[in-house]
Amino acid sequence: MVFQSFHSFFLSAILIPFISFGTTSTHESQNFTSSPNDLKALAGFSSCLESAIPDWNSSNSLDYCTWSGVTCDVLPRVGTRVVRLELGSTRLTGKICESLAGLDQLRVLNLSYNFFTGSLPDNLFHLQNLEIMDFSNNHFEGSINTVVCSSFTRLRVFKLSNNFFSGEIPGNVGNCSSLQYLFINGNDLSGSLPESIFQLQNLSELYLQDNKLSGPLSEGVGKLSNLVEFDISNNEFSGILPNIFGGLTRLKVFYAGTNRFSGQLPASLVNSSSLQMLNLRNNSLGGSVNLNCSAMKNLTSIGLGFNQFHCLVPGSLSNCLRLKAIGLGHYHFNCRGIPVNFKNLQSIT
Repeated sequence: MVFQSFHSFFLSAILIPFISFGTTSTHESQNFTSSPNDLKALAGFSSCLESAIPDWNSSNSLDYCTWSGVTCDVLPRVGTRVVRLELGSTRLTGKICESLAGLDQLRVLNLSYNFFTGSLPDNLFHLQNLEIMDFSNNHFEGSINTVVCSSFTRLRVFKLSNNFFSGEIPGNVGNCSSLQYLFINGNDLSGSLPESIFQLQNLSELYLQDNKLSGPLSEGVGKLSNLVEFDISNNEFSGILPNIFGGLTRLKVFYAGTNRFSGQLPASLVNSSSLQMLNLRNNSLGGSVNLNCSAMKNLTSIGLGFNQFHCLVPGSLSNCLRLKAIGLGHYHFNCRGIPVNFKNLQSIT
């Protein structure tokens, strides 16, 4: 049974179109006063592209709010300004110019699923009105700017997934106090998790998989009380799993496969009433698999293979009646066969 992480391919498509900013979007030329700063920023951004955006025409300032991917709003005391730039999956190539930061009223910046290269300009991380920043699935490189959360007090979605970013996670990431979705998976990030990340009380989804992160998993994770999905698989984390899951009452997905975890399963994990999907395969975990299926009433899939459990198929597992997928794989065990009462698991596919 193959267990895959909840990747974020659909998040931009589903989440971004339904975000409301409490202002009226305008794409019309009438009653429109252009902003020289916005026009200059868009023209500068376009000049750094190696591929053209067909309907962009910087020669007519009255029309840039109708350009593909550009949304303008009428803002109090500011006028008509660009608030969204959404050019995901448009096969753009080139680099990001510093001029893009001239869009100082920008709230959504989505350049995902393109072919951009190079590093991200430092001044992009000073856009104080940004709520969504999505640079995922490109070819960006370099470190994540250390001032990333110095100005982003409104940032709710931050996605850098599937690029070539390296270095450590910035220590001030905890200053992004409004952050709900943090996706930095699929890079070359290393080092341990900064303690400040556990200050993100609004965090709902945290994807760190497919990096080179290491060290023990901090007990600070237990402070993320709104966490729903947590994926740290395919890293180099080690030590025991902390007994902190009792405080994660909303957690539905926990993937920690392909790391170097050892020791026994913590009591709070095997008694989690909210957990639906659990993948711990390919570690060095041992002891008994003492899942409390009376408590884990929502569990639908579990992956425990390639560990050192004493007995991987305890009879109690048959009481997890919602289980649809069990991944046992290669394992060491000293129990006898598959319990007869596994016939109760009628949802298994």
